[in-house]
Amino acid sequence: MALKATFRFGDQRSYSAPDLAPATPFIAIGDVHGRYDLLAPLLDRALSFNESVVLLGDYIDHGPDSASVLDLVHQATQTGKVIALRGNHEDFLLRYLVQPRVLTQRFFALGGEATLASYGITRTMPVPGPREMSRMRNELREKLGTLEDWLKNLPYVHQTGNVIALHAGADPSTPIEDQFAPSFCWGHPFFRKKARSDGHWVIHGHDPVESITVKSRRIALDTQAYRTGQLSAVRVQPGLIELF
Repeated sequence: MALKATFRFGDQRSYSAPDLAPATPFIAIGDVHGRYDLLAPLLDRALSFNESVVLLGDYIDHGPDSASVLDLVHQATQTGKVIALRGNHEDFLLRYLVQPRVLTQRFFALGGEATLASYGITRTMPVPGPREMSRMRNELREKLGTLEDWLKNLPYVHQTGNVIALHAGADPSTPIEDQFAPSFCWGHPFFRKKARSDGHWVIHGHDPVESITVKSRRIALDTQAYRTGQLSAVRVQPGLIELF
């Protein structure tokens, strides 16, 4: 039976979940949003464990140092110990790079201007015109370099045992393998309204919470690091969720 109550960690360090069964323990880290100062020490500590580390996406936008975060995450994935999933902000960045004249204002609304600024790119007019939009996109694409292709190849989901890690959510009524994977970084309208009936747990970011929250086999980690200074992570083990 799915868990009915909402559990917020607060000062408590762990949460017992008898039916939680990852094939191997792992550490999951929530939405970063440009907070290199928070990610660097947390990731360093996580890598000191002999376990996989899963980053749940949204490395860019809002916070002050998206450029350094992307470099750090990219380097970490080269170790083979870190799995970086695609968040909706990475997904939208890739769309923006293709259609800057259509998507610049939406990119700004999602916090993308902070990403541009982290690469030293700023607008020269209050409302950018088509030429200005293309200039900013071109500069960003040049500075991203090979990271653009790396972003295109970020996976949408990671599964171990009965635990599924993704950025935003999934259709609770459909097996994960039968769903359109790109939708995992934007979510599903019934994800938070209906519990899964297949016994799978889902660990995710995207939906802001005040503290790490467990409800109906969902583990939510987006504590809005860019605003609160709290970048949340958990260690997922058989039968136990531990504050990391």
